[in-house]
Amino acid sequence: MNTASDRRWRWLGAALLMCAALPAAAQDGRQARMQQHAQNVNNYVQWQQSQQASSYVYTEEDYIADQIARNIAVARNAQLRKDAKRDWWGSLVVNTEDGSWHVHLNDETKDDALTNAMKACKGVCYPIVTFANTCVAPAYSGQGGMFLGHGGSKQEAGAAANAACSAAGGDCKSPPEQAFCTGWKHGYKAAERFIQRVSLNVLGKVADPRFEPFPGAAEFIAKPLEKRGVSTGTAKDGRAVANMAQAWSAIAAGTAPKAYAIHLGVNERDARDTAAKQCGSGDCKVVAAFTLGQCAAVVRSRGKGSEVVQTFAGVARTLPEAEEAAVSDCVDSGARYCPLVFNNCM
Repeated sequence: MNTASDRRWRWLGAALLMCAALPAAAQDGRQARMQQHAQNVNNYVQWQQSQQASSYVYTEEDYIADQIARNIAVARNAQLRKDAKRDWWGSLVVNTEDGSWHVHLNDETKDDALTNAMKACKGVCYPIVTFANTCVAPAYSGQGGMFLGHGGSKQEAGAAANAACSAAGGDCKSPPEQAFCTGWKHGYKAAERFIQRVSLNVLGKVADPRFEPFPGAAEFIAKPLEKRGVSTGTAKDGRAVANMAQAWSAIAAGTAPKAYAIHLGVNERDARDTAAKQCGSGDCKVVAAFTLGQCAAVVRSRGKGSEVVQTFAGVARTLPEAEEAAVSDCVDSGARYCPLVFNNCM
């Protein structure tokens, strides 16, 4: 025979279970906790509709338990609304030594996602992309390159990755098990999202998808591992973690007016090779390569009515020194015009 005391303790047990089911910030086990919470709520609703509930006399402990349950529901609904509107940031980084990659999902800020992904990556690593509210998948070419795609589902992301890979030439494969997703749509099941919208706990449009590659990263991972070059880590200076690869910039130029390219690479070889490839002329060559703590200046000059362009470059510790070197070489060549087309520092 069920006594009032038995029912009271049963209800207190249900309240404690709902406490345990409050969504946590970590992504692991979220769906399991959501399912457990839904079951607890369903059990309570069924009990409230039963004959025992109609004759049950509430005690002080019951009122306390009710208040706890209401507080849990308020906190949970607030978390649901926040999760629906916020960006669920993720970041993918690659190990420059062996080509392995590491991903971190569902952080509240872009910086947190990048920092956590870099911490998980051992050795010298480089960020490839930050993203939010979308699915991402890799595709691998027969030549050893890696390409990324994104979309509203893992299947769409895989198709986009394969398309990017195929456009570069060669046979491509996108393993379905390597695709991953982040965002409200993927953190909560469709039934849960529907229930929360119907109950008006979640209103309005959810956050838009974001996909933000780092400069030079796509070109770097598209190369086979043996052609990517050797990267070194940066010193920890408050702007980057110590194991982040030190970036380089390279400038390539040819004698044609439009034969000119600048590329930010993951190391010196990567920057030089890619700049020369993107230059667009058969006689292109690298005229300057510089890294953190260095400056570069470039002068492009041609005679009146001539289609032949001469390029002069200088690399130094300060911008005035780099500009002086480039302009001086141009003047010494006998050119009448020596306009600066690039002057910047890393």
